[in-house]
Amino acid sequence: MGSVKKSLMLLVWRFQQINSMILIIGLSFTLTLQSYKYISWRFVALGIPAKLDWLIMLIIFIIIFSGAIVVGIIYDSIMKLWIQQSIVTVERNPFAKEKIAAKVILNRKYFFNPLLEKANLKNELKFSDMWIERNMEDDPILRKDVYRIINWVNEYKLKSEDKRWLQDVEKILKKTYAPKTEDIIK
Repeated sequence: MGSVKKSLMLLVWRFQQINSMILIIGLSFTLTLQSYKYISWRFVALGIPAKLDWLIMLIIFIIIFSGAIVVGIIYDSIMKLWIQQSIVTVERNPFAKEKIAAKVILNRKYFFNPLLEKANLKNELKFSDMWIERNMEDDPILRKDVYRIINWVNEYKLKSEDKRWLQDVEKILKKTYAPKTEDIIK
């Protein structure tokens, strides 16, 4: 069942990648078919025979499609509204400002905080610990996720290349790496 879901999501993702162009082409085609009966006589007046209706439809399609592309270029290059949209997206995302994810908590606790301690940056270390504690207290789901990751790490069987990397980290920090649940919440 998992592979079916993954395949389905891959198809959805691929469709989303071309969604904008399909939308513009579909809109242009629909508007061409709707406007053909109202403006085809103008092309006949220009000297294009009525039996070449495919050519008239192609010209209408190109005009509508080009208009949509020009509006897109104006939106992107001149108005630049997408910049404001990105700013609002970041401002409305709590994980961009005050909240942190489970893996970030563990990275701070086991990699960043020991470096702060080694560099003797006590204020930064105190702030980092308070930030972690506050997030863990406020969010029981986050706390559960942190515990789940710690348990997974403790059960993980290290490969030889992982052990070499871990030994280098332990030499730098001068202490062994063994995450414990009680280390996170004091």
